[in-house]
Amino acid sequence: MVDIQGEQHICYVASSSRLSNFIELSDKTVLLLPPGENAGSTDFTLFAVKYRNSLILLNLSLVNAVLEEQLKRKCFSFLGKRKEILKEHNYKGYKADLFIKDTETVIEIKTVLSTEEETVFPTVRSERIIRQLKHLNQLLEEGHRCCMLFVSLSPTIRSIDLSRDPEVHRLFKRCVENGLSFKAFRLKTTEESIIVGRSVELCF
Repeated sequence: MVDIQGEQHICYVASSSRLSNFIELSDKTVLLLPPGENAGSTDFTLFAVKYRNSLILLNLSLVNAVLEEQLKRKCFSFLGKRKEILKEHNYKGYKADLFIKDTETVIEIKTVLSTEEETVFPTVRSERIIRQLKHLNQLLEEGHRCCMLFVSLSPTIRSIDLSRDPEVHRLFKRCVENGLSFKAFRLKTTEESIIVGRSVELCF
């Protein structure tokens, strides 16, 4: 529910998680968009929240689309040739967020939402992440290429710690030992654009 000049409006939140678990939104200034095709009868779609002198993206459904478009930038040159990028592609039984067909590389994208400078991932216990890491490790052991991208939606995050959950920590380290490439960075969100910003330290 948002207040616009004293009137209450219902807005659509494009996230499968409760945002209140990660960020305080009460009495905050937000940026809204017209309702999209999935917004039902709501008046607006929540896009971002104003934080300090910047914006934190809250429309999580946009993250994969942004990465699909940005993946051809020089900062992702470590991935090699990437002219043909597929989204939500099933490869060897794994549903990849993005798939680089040129090099048959599975891309798994993880969003991180926090206003702290140092944060942890995952914030809550997730069996889904554990299943994904096990499957990625299997692909890596079979000689396939995989990459995990950690995307901070906040401009404040400087480091992400994967060591708090012992199982996630263990599985991620095993994946890296078997050839998993990874990168952590912040998204720079303005009213006009969303681009890949500065790198973030990943601690594991």
